[in-house]
Amino acid sequence: FSTIADNLRKTYGPYASTVLISEMNEMSATKDGYNVFNAISFNQPYKQMVYRTIKKIIDDVNDNVGDGTTSCILLAEKMYAEIKKTLTTVDHKMQILSVLTNIENYLKDRSIVVSDTEKGIIKPLTVNAMKRLINVADNYDDELANIVYAALNPVFNASDDDTDPAVVSINNVVVKSFVTRDISCASTTYKVDHLPGDYRINCYIEHEDIRWWFAEGQDVKVAIYDHKFGDSDWNFFMHDYDLVTPTLIIARDFSKEFLDITFAKWYRQRSIDKDNRVPMSFCVIKSDTLKDDIADLAAALGTFPIGMKSAALDHDSLPKTHVQLYDQTIMCFDMPTTPTDYIRNLKYEMEADTRNSMVINKLYRDRIRSLENTANDTLVTITSSSTLESKMIGDKVEDCLAITASALEYGIVPNLFAYGYYRIEEYASDASRVDDPVVESVADAIQISIRGLFEEIFRSKHGDQYQERCKTIQNSLYSDPTSSFDIRREAYTEIEEFPTSAQYDLEVLSATIEIVKYLLTSRACVFDGGLLKPTDDTGRYVPIGM
Repeated sequence: FSTIADNLRKTYGPYASTVLISEMNEMSATKDGYNVFNAISFNQPYKQMVYRTIKKIIDDVNDNVGDGTTSCILLAEKMYAEIKKTLTTVDHKMQILSVLTNIENYLKDRSIVVSDTEKGIIKPLTVNAMKRLINVADNYDDELANIVYAALNPVFNASDDDTDPAVVSINNVVVKSFVTRDISCASTTYKVDHLPGDYRINCYIEHEDIRWWFAEGQDVKVAIYDHKFGDSDWNFFMHDYDLVTPTLIIARDFSKEFLDITFAKWYRQRSIDKDNRVPMSFCVIKSDTLKDDIADLAAALGTFPIGMKSAALDHDSLPKTHVQLYDQTIMCFDMPTTPTDYIRNLKYEMEADTRNSMVINKLYRDRIRSLENTANDTLVTITSSSTLESKMIGDKVEDCLAITASALEYGIVPNLFAYGYYRIEEYASDASRVDDPVVESVADAIQISIRGLFEEIFRSKHGDQYQERCKTIQNSLYSDPTSSFDIRREAYTEIEEFPTSAQYDLEVLSATIEIVKYLLTSRACVFDGGLLKPTDDTGRYVPIGM
């Protein structure tokens, strides 16, 4: 873990070093902690297991709020060191783990975010704050920041007396990366396209020779199946089919036997009959949440998914809409009407979900937002001469999109974890915990770690002459949850001038606690750390005293 932290420390803050990454004979420079973390590997199996466990935690944070990798690792390093100073017995360790779990749950409670928004501690995302947030998230790459802002195309409430209006909605953005072998392409280029239709899914068209059908758009009937489409579904589908009406069949998947035998035989017969036009196309949804996506698409088209026990298909009841295949992987649909009842039920489900976390809430919000059609979709195409460069820039764009969407949904707070510091202070000062020494020591360890992270940046700018100025700024910054600080100009600013998302602070702190809990327990789980010690770098452990 120390090796991981030492490598990521190089990328932290605006004065960080640029790291050179080499992969498959390609090289690229980056200051992005997530890319550096992904480039690390260990030969020793146990070390690699530790790395992969931490990577799972880091990946979740990156997906939810866009990066936060370096902050998570460095915070965890400091927090673990502080907690280890206080450890006495096994029972004491169990108490500490229990407190860490309680704090983690407290940080994820979205009802407190709502309360802090009402108090004005969390502020709404404004146009200027959005521009600044994107600029910080992409490591001050002005060209990339302008591309992301144009792709998001924010809608805001503007009035004559409002110079910095609040953002109301942003576009959904799809990112595609391509590699060109044209030697004249010396740098990365970007292209922004606005996608057609009202509702879109990532998909795969099974037969390449009928993809042309949707290239320019087509009015079709749509049959949506909630399972793998096979011979029995085909028989029911063909029972009352007129062999003329253009129909799109969407399913979780299509059985290999059906495609290779049943459909192939039918397709050959049409060719023999000199009727080469195939009146239907097969489409597979590409998603990690297939069940939800199938249900949402059916609702968007005003129908229901077809189950495995369905009998002969009623073609007259299938919805008809305009469909266009964009970039060969994005299926764009016109929605007949907004599925108001379905959206209302999703909102009820979200409120009733007992997990009550911001991550779960985000999943519901993304689904509702797509169905309400409150934002259009934009495609950002990144073209680079290097596969590695293209991938890394694509990841950075995704980071900017994730943290902007998070800030729009949950509001903005000061940078440098001032809000996270405040939330820990609130937790420890609760009347039911104020006299608990374990809670006090754990809260102190977290707050010391946050302040230590600030010192990392200050030291990278001023060297060893950082202590006095750093301490003064810390005392002011972490005593006010509404004050932000620009480390470059060394000046206090309004939140809108140097913001981060409220969810970002809480997600990173929660992930940090997860890592610390793992570090406190993993060695004991595997080896019994009280009885064994490492002998060398090969993972061989022997009893203490040998």
